[in-house]
Amino acid sequence: MIVLQVLASLKLFDQAYILYRANGGPGGSATPIVQYIYDTGFTDYRLGYASAISYVFFVLIILIALVQARLSRRSEP
Repeated sequence: MIVLQVLASLKLFDQAYILYRANGGPGGSATPIVQYIYDTGFTDYRLGYASAISYVFFVLIILIALVQARLSRRSEP
C-alpha cells in the first residue's frame, strides 16, 4: 500500500504542470522529477541527459519498492 502511494506521488506531472503553468513554481522549486525529465528532454533537447535521469528515477523506484517489501515481510507473523 505504501509503495503504491509513493509511486503515485512520484509520477505527478499534469497537476503540477497545470498549477504552475509549466515553469515549476517560484524559481523552479516545485518542479516534479517527471516534469524535469520532460523539460530536459523535449524542451532543452538534451535527450541523453533526460534518459540518464529516467534510469536513475527508475532505480529509485525499485529501491523504494524493495525496502517496502522487506519491511512488510518482517512485520508479518
